[in-house]
Amino acid sequence: MYAIGIEEVRGMFGASPQVADHLREVAQRAFAPPSVEGRGGLLSKLGPIFKRVPATPVISPTQPEPHDVEVLLAGAYVPPDRTGATWRLLETLVQGIAWGSTRMGIDCAAA
Repeated sequence: MYAIGIEEVRGMFGASPQVADHLREVAQRAFAPPSVEGRGGLLSKLGPIFKRVPATPVISPTQPEPHDVEVLLAGAYVPPDRTGATWRLLETLVQGIAWGSTRMGIDCAAA
């Protein structure tokens, strides 16, 4: 759960330039690609015998991309195939500007 004002959440969609810059920084920190160092090794030299290069990262369809950030900040239409990524992005942005947060475990026995 996040403590945040509704006006701050609404301000993400069609964000002002200052707010948009801050939210882009939050997204960049959260979803920065892993460093290239340390990937590969000897298998990276064998590329042609594999279907894909061994060091090539596999990207999940729910992984936000820079375009998703721009679509959300513009308040534009989100295509159905990008909804998972956009929800992850929205939660990350809310977390990044929230006043505070708490985590609670919920299960059937507690209900």
